[in-house]
Amino acid sequence: MRILLQQILEGYGYVVLSAGRPSDALRIAEHHVGPIHLLLTDMVMAEMSGAGLGQRLRAARPELLVLQMSGYTEYGGNEDGPENAPPAFVQKPFTPDTLAREVRVILDTTVAQRCKWDEPPSLSLLPK
Repeated sequence: MRILLQQILEGYGYVVLSAGRPSDALRIAEHHVGPIHLLLTDMVMAEMSGAGLGQRLRAARPELLVLQMSGYTEYGGNEDGPENAPPAFVQKPFTPDTLAREVRVILDTTVAQRCKWDEPPSLSLLPK
C-alpha cells in the first residue's frame, strides 16, 4: 500500500519520503536536511501508533502536519463516533482523488498560512 500511496502522491506533484516502519520514518526525518511538511501515517502500526509517531517527529519538527488514516470504522464519520478520529483524518478505503484533496486541504489551510517554500512539499508515508 505504501508504494501505491507514494505513486499516487508523486503523480500529483509531491515529493515523497517513504518509510516502511515508524523507526525508518524517525531515521529518515532525523537525516533529512529540508523541511517535511506533512506526515501521512496509519493510526495503527506494529511499532507505535500514528499519533505517537507524529508526536515524536513534531518534537524535532514542530511545523510538521500529521494526516492519519485508518480502515477501522470507529474512527470514521459513522454512528460509532467521529469524535474518536484525530484532527486530520482520512477513512480507508479512499480514492486517489480523495487522498490528494485531503492532503491539499491540510497544506492549504495550515502550512501555506505559516510558511512559503520554493519546492513541492515533502510527505512521509507509512503503511498499515
